[in-house]
Amino acid sequence: MSIEQRIAAIRSTALGSMSAYHVQPAQNVIKLDAMENPFHWPKALEAKWQESLAGIAMNRYPSAGAESLKEQLRRVFSIDSAYPIVLGNGSDELILLLAQIVHQPGACIMGVDPSFVMYRQITHSLNLDYIGIALNDDFSIDLPKTLAAIEQHKPSLIFLAMPNNPTGNLFSDQDVQAIIEAAPGLVVLDEAYTAFTQYDSQKWLV
Repeated sequence: MSIEQRIAAIRSTALGSMSAYHVQPAQNVIKLDAMENPFHWPKALEAKWQESLAGIAMNRYPSAGAESLKEQLRRVFSIDSAYPIVLGNGSDELILLLAQIVHQPGACIMGVDPSFVMYRQITHSLNLDYIGIALNDDFSIDLPKTLAAIEQHKPSLIFLAMPNNPTGNLFSDQDVQAIIEAAPGLVVLDEAYTAFTQYDSQKWLV
């Protein structure tokens, strides 16, 4: 098979039909959309960080389980030891890992539309079906339609961003609870932007 034929074969697949996820340039703006701090660190903190880096054994792999970091995260965010912590290289890797966990013939992943584009992108990259349920005009969840879709498609994984990206709103506790109770598989509450809200995520740790 020639290179041209191989390229044509790839383009005919679900992966080949996907469009790229472009990140817009962000020069000379106060950029908060990626949870980046728009302010530089205090000089004393920066010096302490650089001092810590100087003591790292760069010729060795870091701890695979990052147990020390996990313990610090538990202390800072008051996470009980009963709940395991998984670390990833950004949210995209964690979304991919979750999608791979549920990957099996006939499985599908569900979310709301519009929401974080990588839920759909990563699902399609694994050749799985993504079911996107349109939000109401005020960006709230269309609960009857969502529950009907859960009953029909029985998704292995449901993503809900809290607050939602890109609409910026929080979904009601009642709607989220109803989805959790109806879901036959995992429900992931993506709290990437929760720092911008008064949302209490601890309520879902039951």
